[in-house]
Amino acid sequence: MALTSNEERALGVSEDFIKAVREELFKLAAQPFHHVAKTPPLYRQRYPGADNSTIQYQIRCEGDINNVIIERVGYEPPGRRVVHQTVVKPSKTLSALERLEADLFRRIRKNTREAWCESPTAATITSATSLKKPMLLHRWDKYGVSMTWPCIAQVKIDGIRCMWDAGDQKLYSRSGKVIDMPHVVASLTNFPDTDGELAFEDHTVPLPEVIHAIAHKDTRIRFHIFDFPTDDTSLSFRERFLEKLPHLIQSSAGRPAIKIVNTMAVKTRDELDDLYTEAVSNGFEGLVVRKIYGTYQYGKRSQEVLKYKFEIEKNFMIQRVKTILHQDGPMIMFECKTDTGAIFEVVPAWTHEARRIALKEHENGDIMWVGRMLLVEYRGLTPDGKPYHAVGKTPYVNLRGKQ
Repeated sequence: MALTSNEERALGVSEDFIKAVREELFKLAAQPFHHVAKTPPLYRQRYPGADNSTIQYQIRCEGDINNVIIERVGYEPPGRRVVHQTVVKPSKTLSALERLEADLFRRIRKNTREAWCESPTAATITSATSLKKPMLLHRWDKYGVSMTWPCIAQVKIDGIRCMWDAGDQKLYSRSGKVIDMPHVVASLTNFPDTDGELAFEDHTVPLPEVIHAIAHKDTRIRFHIFDFPTDDTSLSFRERFLEKLPHLIQSSAGRPAIKIVNTMAVKTRDELDDLYTEAVSNGFEGLVVRKIYGTYQYGKRSQEVLKYKFEIEKNFMIQRVKTILHQDGPMIMFECKTDTGAIFEVVPAWTHEARRIALKEHENGDIMWVGRMLLVEYRGLTPDGKPYHAVGKTPYVNLRGKQ
């Protein structure tokens, strides 16, 4: 997210400040989860406001490393201190950090703009450069009835959405943040605008590891291409992507950081279900289903491209009780075992209070959770037979039962 020179002058917010904020956020995300005491500001900078006032932005964390606090502190004549505090709790995912970052910059622009507008000599603020955002998917269960046959199915990869801008030769995240991956950029030279996903070649690597690798510019990350965006709304998916596939596959042969997402023609719903079963068994999230003649719509959620994935529900026996540290205190988590003997972790979809109580009941010996059957919802199985994205769905009162 970049500021224009006019915005820098008008807002007093420099690119150095934005860079420092981004670095601090990624430092926080890279650290292991643990509780910390209230820290001094991780970064602070002051800017002149209207009518001789001063505006300071600072970042600190309180309670735990994921509890990031953004403060705007105003010093108004004759020195009165006014604090506007925003508390944000991002999970350790790049998308959450991007939302945090975008929210911070929006607040900086909004708050500082208000201060400058109070001054009769305030500079005029120009709008930021508009950035093309990727087309988003709708859900099959809502709009699948409108799908036309035959259609196109592509495997859905669990990575970081990314767009290649051929004009400025940069990679952008879904929120418009520049992603610095030199080895990927080198492989995309002479490519048109491209839509894809950053992930390992081994698509079974968990998303947190993918995020960590991207933050550290890991050269094992690949750009999985599934579409070529275009402003020409008359071009269908067949024209802008399918017809270019043979040339694309040939040209990507000498570019190690580029992978073409498996793309298949599907004639019937039965074929689609078979492909979905195969994709999930191979560790993919599911499928992306497209209309062959669907157009690309920047920044819109299109009914012409749908995510095709379903959760699986099955009962598993609880083998062990574990403790997970949370900012609201220690909470319960379970280990369950599959029919093949694979052990996996499950977090029950209970309130924080119920999970704290359940842990105390276990520690006090009031409840024996081990041996009880837990209904688990999950997306599929990993290559070693473990359910992934597993969530315990049995309500607390039902699992606890009468004692």
